[in-house]
Parts: sequence; C-alpha cells; structure tokens
Amino acid sequence: YGLTYEEIEKGLPLIDTSRTLIREVCPPVFSHVECRAGKYRRLDGLCNNLQHPTWGATNAPFQRLLSPLFSDGINAPRISHTGRDLPLSRVVSRTMHPDDGFHDHAGTVMVIAWGQTPFNTLTGAIDGNTVYGVTEKFAR
Repeated sequence: YGLTYEEIEKGLPLIDTSRTLIREVCPPVFSHVECRAGKYRRLDGLCNNLQHPTWGATNAPFQRLLSPLFSDGINAPRISHTGRDLPLSRVVSRTMHPDDGFHDHAGTVMVIAWGQTPFNTLTGAIDGNTVYGVTEKFAR
C-alpha cells in the first residue's frame, strides 16, 4: 500500500478497527472489557488502568519507545554495519565485565538489605509534598 515504516509504526496503531471487518479476527477479550472491583489484580493484566483497561494486558499491542531495527526492515535479527552477525549479548557482557576470580564472601546480598533499612527510615520521615510537590489531599 506504499506506507512508510513511520506510517506503519506510528499511524496504524491509531486506527480504530472496532467498526471494521477486521474486528472479527481480533481477540474477543479486547472487544468489551468490564472492570470489576476486587481484592486482587487480574492475572491477565486487564483493568490495571481503568481509563484504558487493555493497556499492559496479556497479548495487547503496545507502542514502542524506539523504532525496531530489523536488518530486513521486517523481522530479521540486526546485523553489524559490515553486514556480519552481531555477537551474542552474553559474549558482550562477559567481555565487558569479566569474572576476575575475586569473590568477597563477607559481602552478600544481605549487605544491600541492611543498607536499605536506614534509607527507608530516612526517606519515610520526609513529608510527601517535599518530594512530590503535592499535599495529601491532592495525592489521593
């Protein structure tokens, strides 16, 4: 249809297909969502946002913050500027951050937990309007 990548990415998601023939192939879960008050959130992610109940739900489309960069423009993995395959992310990670063999057994994840305690104590004493710029009345 002669659409550019930008038109496909930015424009197509804005089209309301609920009044077109394509609605028949759309998942029925998104056709009408009724949000009911409950003690727990739904496992499928529906109704987490009451204004937009399908946002963040399982199998719901989302808008990307950055455009995808597929090598063929559709779905092939990215390649380097020389045309070769990119290295595996694990290889890059291990190359940039090698294991030097030093393991401090005295410092464990428990150190982080103990460090979090005074932080929570100190920040819990701060008035909310100092941090967020609103009073309790407007925060609700």
